[in-house]
Amino acid sequence: MEQMEHDEQPTCGKGLVANAALPTKLAELMAAQAEVLERHTRALDPADAAGNEELDAYSSLVRAHRGVASELASLAEAMSRCRDLLMGRHDMTVMTDPRGQTEAFKHFVDVERELLAYLQARLEAEEMLRQT
Repeated sequence: MEQMEHDEQPTCGKGLVANAALPTKLAELMAAQAEVLERHTRALDPADAAGNEELDAYSSLVRAHRGVASELASLAEAMSRCRDLLMGRHDMTVMTDPRGQTEAFKHFVDVERELLAYLQARLEAEEMLRQT
């Protein structure tokens, strides 16, 4: 019973595991964007000067997107491995300082909210494009 209670207690390591979903989804999104860009290149005529320039730009962006996706996936994996991280002592004054951890967390939530609004607006526009 004591072991079960210990396993259910929140720890920083378990928090990292729970938050690994964010870089996981971002990695999937970046990989999907890379796929869209790469498939676009198939329509380009490399014999055309402008088409060749676009092909070079898109190819570079595909590599960059895949690199970012790989880094995000690695980050998520590293976070997921922290489940059993032992919890060290925390200075609660630092943790509760309104201009410290609390401010950083509020900023994080604000950015998440902005990302959600951006993605919702983008999805609406993309859904309209799909219907045409």
